[in-house]
Order: sequence, then structure tokens, then C-alpha cells
Amino acid sequence: MNKKFLKLVGLGFYNPDEFKVKNIRLRDGRDAILWVHRDTGHGILDMKYWPEEITGDYYSENYRDQHSIQSDGAHTDSNTHFELFRDINKKQYDFIKPHLTGNTKYLEIGSSFGGILSQVVNDVSECHAIEPNIRDVDYVQSKHPNIKIYRSKIEDTNLEDNYYDTVASIEVLEHMVSVEVFLQSCFNSLKVGGNLILEVPNHRDVLYSCYKASAYKDFYYHKAHIHYFTDKSLINICDHYGFTGTVDTFQVYPFFNHVNWCLNNEPQTTGRVAMSTPKPTDGFTVENKAINNFYKRVEQEYDTLINKYKLGGELVFKGTKNG
Repeated sequence: MNKKFLKLVGLGFYNPDEFKVKNIRLRDGRDAILWVHRDTGHGILDMKYWPEEITGDYYSENYRDQHSIQSDGAHTDSNTHFELFRDINKKQYDFIKPHLTGNTKYLEIGSSFGGILSQVVNDVSECHAIEPNIRDVDYVQSKHPNIKIYRSKIEDTNLEDNYYDTVASIEVLEHMVSVEVFLQSCFNSLKVGGNLILEVPNHRDVLYSCYKASAYKDFYYHKAHIHYFTDKSLINICDHYGFTGTVDTFQVYPFFNHVNWCLNNEPQTTGRVAMSTPKPTDGFTVENKAINNFYKRVEQEYDTLINKYKLGGELVFKGTKNG
């Protein structure tokens, strides 16, 4: 850890002595080092453990093959992702929608398979996206040829200054080497007072920070995530780069997935199972419907509880560009 490293990752406004070493294990089984900011809890994966191709074509070609929603690592195509994340993407769209009008110029950075884009496109005057993954871009363009998609990484994309009203990015910033490059691009492309909406994994995720599920602590970290944000660090970093906003948490994996970790100390077999609320009965009778509804209520109460303490799996920053 030194000043050069901090400048590389866009955190040169911090000092090296503000960080401590944390020994972690990555999802691929390697022991690794995380540099943790003492005040905010922000984590930075030591560059020794970054993917070798991180500055090359990693996200355009290799990422989907190396990181799967399935616990066995099986490749999942764009359409399967679209269907699998449909309900989650609807919730994510719901926190973007208040910032959209018929006159909005919208940009999504890291649009992936288009789960949010497909909902936004009919709400706005212009819908643009940045996405390096070739297969995802082809999939989205086949469905929505009117969406302008830059087939590149944000650092290689020439965006017009002061152009967009709303910029959103879901699960991207944690992958960036430099948060400065990313946030400066957002700042430059947004109009003054424009909206920035970010979602990133939470370093205080309830499973990681509260549960006794030891295997999850090895499952949580992986080489594709350079940065590990807390609510405090996300506010602090965004503020430094010109955005004023607030942070809430959001839960992708529901209560019963957490019960599985608690009981079995391992991931569920597929993403579809992990993100689903069980329906224990057929729901044909009054009592069966009541049981199914009880499961739903438990899940809703759990979400309310963990989000109250900002322990949801994802952090959501909603802010505006300062003048």
C-alpha cells in the first residue's frame, strides 16, 4: 500500500496510513489481501490478485465465462439472465423511475443483458448505454435497435459533456480499477443538477457482517471486484468527485436464501432457487394461501429489518451533480 496505488484506484485523496491489512480468501480459493480504510470500511483488493486481463478484454470476452450465477459455474446466456433477473430488475427500475420523464436523456453504464434498459426505453426521450460484453450488446440490440449502445468500457467511451439528465449504473463501480475515471466520466457527461444512481455490493452485507456462516466469508470476495464499498465510503467518494446524495440498501437474495446459508453454510444450487421465495403449498385453499402469504410477510419484514440498519446486500446511491 502506497500513494501510487491509491492514485491508481482513484483514491489518492486518502493516505496510505489510513488503511489496514485484512487477510481474506477469494471465491476461487486463493488467500488474498484486502486494504481496508479504517474510518469508512472501504476495501481495496491488492492488485496482486486482480484478473490478469483486467485492463484488456476481460469484460468484453471472458467475464461471463468465468463468473456465473450458477453455483457450479455453468455459463448462462443473456436471455436466461434476462428472465432470471426480471423481478430484481423491476425493483431496480423502480428506484430509477422517479428520475425519468418523457424529456430525459438517459445513460446506463454497464447495461449487461438489458433488464433495466428494456423498461426505461419507453419512458425517456433518449436511451443510451455503455456495455463491453459483445454477446449482451447483440442480445439487447436485437430487441431494441433504437437504443444507442457504446460497445466499449467507460474509460474508452467518448461521451458528450453536460448531455445526460440521468446516469445509472448497476453493479459496475466495484469492478473498476479507478473510481476516479468512472465518476469523473459520470460528472462530465451529466448536466448540472443531473441525477446519478449507483448500485454496488455492500461490504457490510448482513450475511458477511452478522451471520455465523463461515463459508459465506470465503464466498463473498472474488477477483472481479476491486472495490468493496460501505454506505459511508460510497457517500465519501461520490462527494469527493462532485455528487451530493444519500445511500440506502437493497436486497437481491431473500430471507430464505439467508436461512439456507445459516443452516447449510453453502450456496444454493442455482441463481433461480437462490432468488426465489418458496411457495410451500399449492395455494388452493384458504389455509394454504394463508401459509404462502406468511412466507411473503416474513420476507418483507426481514427486508425492512436489514435495510433499516443498512445491511442489505446492495448499496444504492441516489445523488445529483454539484454546480
